[in-house]
Amino acid sequence: MIIFIHNGWHDYLRAALLQARHSNPDQNIFLITDQCTNKINKFASEFNINLVPIDKYHCSASLFSLKYHHSGANPYKYELFCFQRWFILNEFLADVGGSGPGLLLDSDAFLYVDINKQLGVQKTQLTVCNKCGPQFSFFKSPEIIEKYCDYIFDVFTDPLVYKKCQNYITENPNLGVPHVSDMVTLGTFAGDGNLEDTYNPNRPLIFDENIANVNGYKSAFFGKKLFKIDKSHYFETNNHTLKLVGGIHLQGASKRLWPLFVDKSVIFKVINIKSLAYFIFETANRFMRFNIKNLTNKR
Repeated sequence: MIIFIHNGWHDYLRAALLQARHSNPDQNIFLITDQCTNKINKFASEFNINLVPIDKYHCSASLFSLKYHHSGANPYKYELFCFQRWFILNEFLADVGGSGPGLLLDSDAFLYVDINKQLGVQKTQLTVCNKCGPQFSFFKSPEIIEKYCDYIFDVFTDPLVYKKCQNYITENPNLGVPHVSDMVTLGTFAGDGNLEDTYNPNRPLIFDENIANVNGYKSAFFGKKLFKIDKSHYFETNNHTLKLVGGIHLQGASKRLWPLFVDKSVIFKVINIKSLAYFIFETANRFMRFNIKNLTNKR
């Protein structure tokens, strides 16, 4: 199964859902959301996506909110929900009787492969993306999700566990995790369990943590340059080695560029005047900055 958990309704989310459906035509896809309107029900029905009301699985997430204490510059509700989605996932899996395996996808993560290509070779119960990223979270069974939820709760109830997360931030300055977030708790949990990292360049199939971070790959105006060869997607290293890509993540303003990263059939099902305007603006802006940077480097 493939699961999205998201509040609100955005074009990039629709595109991510349809890209997941395109690459996994036979998988059960669930959208757990606060937007169970007639319009969205019609969309979900048309593309065989299971729409699930988020309030049905919010009990433990609400209890967690009483223990959560906020840090960092991001909005309180945003950071809280990043944690709460794991509790929502845990309750959902318990209710549907799912035995796994499955994939929890960020709402701005775009999937290119059948998820069984990862799950069939996965060695650990849960995965991370670039040490601490939750963008593509493959899980073998519901038990590991419950275990992680217990750990999150410990972080905010046990000062020693919280301190461990603070130390993780200090020890990993290059990961872009300046405060205790779900990425930090996932990173410490992954370290304790030696979880598989799907962004590891030594893997035959990698999942991208952030398209904007070049990290030793050939670059384009949007970040890593993505090649499509015989229906498969690749990054190319600076040593001219192709790396098979299972999916990419569009962080921040990169979400506006989603038409560059989906199948053509998805574009025509999702694009509208507003998203087209955002796409043109963001493309022109990044293309101009990319060329200015290249000209500067050549001087």
